[in-house]
Amino acid sequence: MKKKPVIFTLVALLFIVAGIFAYRNFDDVKSAINHPENENNVKLGYDEDADRTFRYVGAYEEAFILKGKLLDASFKKEYDALPDTLYKMMYGDRLFCVTRNNVNGENDTRYSIEKKNEAEQKLKTINPQQTREINWIRYTVLADKGKTEYPKLAPLYQKNGITSNLVKESEYGNGFNLFNQGPSLSGIPLLAKIKILQFLKSETNHNFKIDRGDQSFTDLILVSDFTKKEEADVAIVLREITEAGITEQYKLLVYSYSPYKGEYYVLFNENYYDPVLIKNLNASFEYDIYMNGEEKVKPDFPPLMVKQQGRADRALVYNKEFDKMVQYIQEPKKQQTENKVNEETTEE
Repeated sequence: MKKKPVIFTLVALLFIVAGIFAYRNFDDVKSAINHPENENNVKLGYDEDADRTFRYVGAYEEAFILKGKLLDASFKKEYDALPDTLYKMMYGDRLFCVTRNNVNGENDTRYSIEKKNEAEQKLKTINPQQTREINWIRYTVLADKGKTEYPKLAPLYQKNGITSNLVKESEYGNGFNLFNQGPSLSGIPLLAKIKILQFLKSETNHNFKIDRGDQSFTDLILVSDFTKKEEADVAIVLREITEAGITEQYKLLVYSYSPYKGEYYVLFNENYYDPVLIKNLNASFEYDIYMNGEEKVKPDFPPLMVKQQGRADRALVYNKEFDKMVQYIQEPKKQQTENKVNEETTEE
């Protein structure tokens, strides 16, 4: 007869424990209710917790906004009227992460062009003929109403734990916006951009700036294959500007990618007191140069040409054995010797 009170007590304890568990996990439960998943494990609703603002920092038109699935057949006409590729990304474009998904081990995160329910209002205030994003906006209106899945960004590059074509809004304003000054800068690989920003923000180099002055960025920045490694090399000329606005010197940096470390490193670093221009001879595939001899020869690696007014051009050529850039004056050896003798005579 005493077993019933014991059983009743155990049942009551179970209800209490279940109640505590439900209370503590209410947010998770609420989220699951508000954002059910279909059979493909794709969240259909706008996920407030996943909402993050990102900026695209990849190369121009290297990634695209693609349509998702149609969820309401009654909107098939509107859905079919929009192209599969809704938009081609440009450096600095803003995206709003609306759902973070993982489908069969693959990233299936979805993005909106506006915050929730703001796309329809924007559609009413723009000129469709003058808006590159018009298809993305129209599609987002459908997604906000639950008629389609939100679109995805593809390809979404992943390298060494970094999404190599997106950064958070806060990171963009903390330096990545400096690269939004044309294709020469925006085309620099993200991992190289990170290293350049680290250099510019360091205590000893904070006076160096990305500043073209009266020159063109095409003469100051090159993304090429000077080392023929798996990732592009980056050459950039920086200008040291004092607080008084005076240019003190110029610095040429060449960054190369290390597959072993998974990051870029400085392959060449030299200062100049006169303006510097750089040129990529690899574009023409005709890069015979002087290499301390009387005749021009073709080096094993494409040279980076350094130009300064009143001085002979110099070619920087990669030496694989020592992993360094070697400098060659672009004059025959005999002429170099004569010039050196003349300089010494003049000094005397």
